[in-house]
Parts: sequence; structure tokens; C-alpha cells
Amino acid sequence: ERCERQGVELSRLESEKAAEELLAILEKMEKPNDIDLRSAFKKRGFAMNFRQSRDENVQELRQIVIWEHLSLSELRAVCKSRNLVLQGGFRRPELMQVLASETWAKYHIPVSKLSSVSI
Repeated sequence: ERCERQGVELSRLESEKAAEELLAILEKMEKPNDIDLRSAFKKRGFAMNFRQSRDENVQELRQIVIWEHLSLSELRAVCKSRNLVLQGGFRRPELMQVLASETWAKYHIPVSKLSSVSI
């Protein structure tokens, strides 16, 4: 029921434990301040779009957090639906990196060629 209120399908998540963790994170990030918002994008290796409104960035971060808790097959399906190239048996960290790289590609930054996205 709590998942439904947050707009998350329980069946798409990795486990009930993942659902509890996800709900706790989503509830905490209802109204992040600007520093926390930037930090959350940076921590996950995703580019934050400064041309979007704050609310749009919060929604994008919310989607990223949901991706982190999806089952592996669902996460692969997200990548495929976004026409992202997947090779072999990518695991969660590699799939999340592919999704993160997509956000940097919008700025013509080929993060896959960098040793780290840490600044």
C-alpha cells in the first residue's frame, strides 16, 4: 500500500527489504535542500540538469533511486527501453553506470572514457 502511494509497483522491486529501503529513502527526500539534491546526484554519478526546475530534478532523482531498487531484470528492461547498449551479463553497478553515462552524454561528456566522475 505504501509503495502504491509512492507510485512504485512492488512486483518490480528486488525484494520486500528493497521496498522498505526505497520507501524510507523516498520519504526522506520529499523536500531536499539544494545542497542535498546536488550531493545525491553526485553520489550516484548522475549529471544534474541545471536547466530544469528544482522539482524536475527532484523527480529525476526519485526515478534514479527507484532504479537502484528494481530487480535486475526490471533494471535491464529500463536500459533497453532507453535504447542503451548492454553487453553480456551486466550487473546492477554496470547498469546504473550505463544510465548515469546517459545523463552526462547530454552534455557531450563521455564519462565511460574517464577514470571517475568524482570532482
